[in-house]
Amino acid sequence: MVAFHNAAAQTVALSQENINFQKQISDTLYVYFKVGKTDIMPSYMGNSATLNAFDRLLTDFATPRFKYTLKAITLQGSASPDGKASWNRILATRRSNAIIRYIRNEHSLNQELVK
Repeated sequence: MVAFHNAAAQTVALSQENINFQKQISDTLYVYFKVGKTDIMPSYMGNSATLNAFDRLLTDFATPRFKYTLKAITLQGSASPDGKASWNRILATRRSNAIIRYIRNEHSLNQELVK
């Protein structure tokens, strides 16, 4: 499983005092993988809906009239506790890298935002 954690900050100018403040909005989306696999399968465990939601979110941020600024996308890869811990760490990293490739292939986005 890989979780997308995204955070957006909304900057609003107060008219009288000309002060800016930020409000953080975050969400978590989960992409699931078959046991021992790193390929993103949209048809697996509701991944299609998750990827569609993520794509809509990134498309919204690309819209000039959208009032939020994307600050970061944090990926957290994981694997089941079954098997050797060393393999599970490798598998989790490969799953996160699969999501990074997906983002790069599907969206023109500043890659420094992906962590």
